[in-house]
Amino acid sequence: MKLCSILIANFKGEEAVELCIESILQRTKYNDYKIVVLESSPENHRDKQYLKSHRDKNNIELLESEEPISHGTALVKLIKHCDTEHACIIDSDCQILMGDWLSTLAGLLKGENDLGVAKFRKAWYSELYCWAPIYWACVLFLNVKLYREFEGEDDWSQRNTSIDEYKYKHIFGDSWPKRDIVSRDTAWLFTQKVLFETGNKYKIHPIPLNFWDIRLKHYGGISRNHWRPEHPQVAPRLVAIKRDLAMLRSE
Repeated sequence: MKLCSILIANFKGEEAVELCIESILQRTKYNDYKIVVLESSPENHRDKQYLKSHRDKNNIELLESEEPISHGTALVKLIKHCDTEHACIIDSDCQILMGDWLSTLAGLLKGENDLGVAKFRKAWYSELYCWAPIYWACVLFLNVKLYREFEGEDDWSQRNTSIDEYKYKHIFGDSWPKRDIVSRDTAWLFTQKVLFETGNKYKIHPIPLNFWDIRLKHYGGISRNHWRPEHPQVAPRLVAIKRDLAMLRSE
């Protein structure tokens, strides 16, 4: 197996990032990997202390930002820093459930044009009149060499954009026909580059359906909203994370 970097962008993750890291360390059976965490909130003292304790035990590599940065900007920095052939981006609110999770993802990259393995959903592209995939970066396994053939500073932007805006600006410049503006997640512009700029040059494989909640659990939204207890998604998921962390530590 090729050396793989597990890349985690953390912003006030607290119990979530602790569950993520400890479940990786306890359960991952991949032969050769390392964890790299970018702490994107300078004032986040709790997480810094926790992450530094693991860094000092040589379990993780810790990067720190001198100022608060977005999740997308953190991913740009993590990928640029990456020095391994493979990289697995994983949200800080994920728990590893089975030891073969990373080898399952790596095993799907078999062709010379296989760029990665991603979670995706189908979305309606108005100008194409068809359903096409939108990749999500909650778990994304990349061939780093292929990715660097087209990487850009905006690949992981979280700004509001539209399918038409990206595609038509790329082709027609400022004369693009503006249509509906749609709010997308972190992997939105990465999706556009794969679909519209590279065409069929690269292939992204879907993560198998039997992966979720069997090999990996994604709590969803906690990596962005842990620090917002009033958010309707946060409270029940935080309860589940704290419960699962206690269970992991008792194993």
